[in-house]
Amino acid sequence: MQYTIYILAEGKSSRMGKDKGLVKINEKEMIAHCIAHVKPLLQEIKIITSNTAYDKFDLPIISDSVKNNGPAQGIITALENSKTEKNLILSCDMPLVNDLMIRGFDNLIMNSDIVCYEDEYLYPFPGVYSKSILPKWKAEVAAGNNKLQHLVRQFNYKTLPIEHPALFLNVNTPADLNLAAEKLK
Repeated sequence: MQYTIYILAEGKSSRMGKDKGLVKINEKEMIAHCIAHVKPLLQEIKIITSNTAYDKFDLPIISDSVKNNGPAQGIITALENSKTEKNLILSCDMPLVNDLMIRGFDNLIMNSDIVCYEDEYLYPFPGVYSKSILPKWKAEVAAGNNKLQHLVRQFNYKTLPIEHPALFLNVNTPADLNLAAEKLK
């Protein structure tokens, strides 16, 4: 199946104090770990950011269409720019996400609008989002509904169980960096 991969790197990174995607873990930027993990999927990869420091990764850069509106807006930007119906979207602050986790979406992707992971919580990233959800998604975000868990549940979505919770580590603080560094060894 053909799809486009989008890595969201537009956030404020307020808890980290600097751009999370460019913070180094084991001598490599966090987003570089994400890129390395999705390259085996052999799909086009794009980064959503307005920070020109990401140019060094030699991937297409797309600036968020509305600044400081969170990851729900990042999904809008990805879908507005996509030429494929199905789109894998992940966040730059999840350096442990790997291609094997993403390959699990393949069996569910054809018969749903959104595919993501769930245990006691719904994990919107990594997730596959259909371009067809864009009109309704945009309307919800414009109405102030930015909570991803709420938004996803308004569509025909399927989830996979989480077998390895550690892979879903979301690196938001310097303490999280140490944990990610240990797991990436």
